[in-house]
Amino acid sequence: MPMYRCAVCGSSRVTPETKKEGYNKARGAVGMALFGLKGAVAGASGNEVVYYHCADCGHTLNKCMSEFEKKDLERCLQNPVANEFVLKNYKQKYRNIEWKEPIKSVSNSNKKVTELSAEEKDKIRQENILVQTYILDTLYESRNRYGIIEICDKVKVSFNNFSCQRTDMIVRRLSGKSTNNIILEIDENGKVYYKANPIYSLDEAKRLSVDEKEKAKIRIENTTQERILTELSILDILYENNNRQFRVSEIVDKINLSSASIGNISQQRVSLILSSLVRKNVIQKIMADRVAYYKANLSYSVEEAKSYIEH
Repeated sequence: MPMYRCAVCGSSRVTPETKKEGYNKARGAVGMALFGLKGAVAGASGNEVVYYHCADCGHTLNKCMSEFEKKDLERCLQNPVANEFVLKNYKQKYRNIEWKEPIKSVSNSNKKVTELSAEEKDKIRQENILVQTYILDTLYESRNRYGIIEICDKVKVSFNNFSCQRTDMIVRRLSGKSTNNIILEIDENGKVYYKANPIYSLDEAKRLSVDEKEKAKIRIENTTQERILTELSILDILYENNNRQFRVSEIVDKINLSSASIGNISQQRVSLILSSLVRKNVIQKIMADRVAYYKANLSYSVEEAKSYIEH
């Protein structure tokens, strides 16, 4: 393992250079008064400053790559196949690390890089979610800290040799700023550990760790459920008062007062749902003095209207 790496390009061809720097004006003045020009030399402080010169990029800096980052890079370089994803990120940051991105397999027929099908991508995503859940279960139930190798070994046993590269990627995402479900710790020897974040319960950590596609799916499901509940509430209001006409604001007030499961729904949202119900012909819209009023369609009973919109 190299002692130093360049903080600019990541090269291991770094040479430390020690220089004496600094000058004490007071000491120099006393020396000059006693011994003349030769005494001015007494002002030299003789402080030694270490600089690091990179033979690859030519920079000379007063610091090299941090010890933590250097150790992490060396760990990845020892097993480049398993840590390909991490090394790609390092390569973007440091151009002179001793690693080249492997060439992807190319089809001989059309010379295009082979792409995964939608089914294969979905399978990989589902596997990642299962492994992610397993890692959270392990860390939150034991409340112990684990190194990445220990986590990789546990995952391999439970998920039929799941690659360490993918496990490392999942762990890094869970410990990232956007999720922070687990905490990264570094001991006095520079070894990296991961453990549960004490501010979250296991259920909270799992909710925070859902990937973007799954979050979008949940948002769609929640929106659909909210729309159905709102439609049913509107029908209840209008059909219970089948001889009365309601303005949008009145319907909104009644929904917000009576439907705790929906919460405070906006007038704009209710207006859109009312328009949809009018198109389905289960309620009627009447305009009077440029104000829209809504009432039940007496051709239906409330059960028939609800059955119609649910289908």
